[in-house]
Amino acid sequence: ATYEYSENRVGYVGVNNNSENLKDQKVRQAVFFALNKDELNKAAYLSEDYYDNAYSFLPPNNPFATDDLEKYETNVEKSKELLKEAGVENLKINLAFTSDDPVQTIQATLMQQQLQKAGITLELAGGDGTAIYAEMQKPDTTKYDLFMGGYIMGNDPDLYSALFKSDGSANTFHYQNDKTDELFNAGAVELDETKRQDIYNELQQQLADQATIYPIVDSKKVLAVNNRIGNVEDAGLI
Repeated sequence: ATYEYSENRVGYVGVNNNSENLKDQKVRQAVFFALNKDELNKAAYLSEDYYDNAYSFLPPNNPFATDDLEKYETNVEKSKELLKEAGVENLKINLAFTSDDPVQTIQATLMQQQLQKAGITLELAGGDGTAIYAEMQKPDTTKYDLFMGGYIMGNDPDLYSALFKSDGSANTFHYQNDKTDELFNAGAVELDETKRQDIYNELQQQLADQATIYPIVDSKKVLAVNNRIGNVEDAGLI
């Protein structure tokens, strides 16, 4: 028998906020509206047994995750409209991805096709995952406009501040936003559970609006056992 279970992981496309091409929020949003998450995940994982679509920087099963945020449902016309409002024509951007990772390779190729429909040219910059991560950690890097990655950060939403606070230790997005910093700081010290949920709801909405991370997937692990093993679901897979 096989059992699928979530790792509470988020696989994503990240925006390098050092990128001149993507400085304008409308341009970032245009890129996100041109993408099609369902297509990306069906192509890479083949069956919905093996993934959940992700919309927030928090994984879908996180106790603080909300559905009440901009999901960037595919809208090519809106994408074109936003580019026009931003006064941008013939946008050319590149995407770093790990070329020996079959999921990232499939999804990167598909993203190139999806963005083309909105008139956006995506250059695929496949390479070694460790080298890409090292490049993205350099404070002033402009080598990549977009990059693919994934993280598992645990249940407490404060742990995710490392990714998005201005001085975050894992802020490879080079994202700096006073409002985001304030909300993470407030959430870290709030003891009232309801107020804390409100803070993290606002934070998820705010980060979605900023279009710095395009969450794609919570991919599942698969446990295969022979029929001598029972009570696997009762034990709970985490």
